[in-house]
Amino acid sequence: MLNQLHEKLETAEFKANGYSPAAVWFYLAMALNEQGHAEQADEWLDRASAWCDNKSVTDESVETWDLRLINRLLREEAALSDDRDKN
Repeated sequence: MLNQLHEKLETAEFKANGYSPAAVWFYLAMALNEQGHAEQADEWLDRASAWCDNKSVTDESVETWDLRLINRLLREEAALSDDRDKN
């Protein structure tokens, strides 16, 4: 179900101003992890982290400072969620 929601969001014609795919992916990672789908959660966490590493840090025109901060905080929370469930 979460993957279907993600697909709908990705294919939507209109996206909110300041839309960040990484934020959506971090939330997906946390939700999947909470449901016990650790492998899928890791994939989304890795995808979101890679997007942030490649886009947010190297090209500030991609995101505003507040979106970079939100993505950083979501990344930290998703990683903590992942670590808690692995222990």
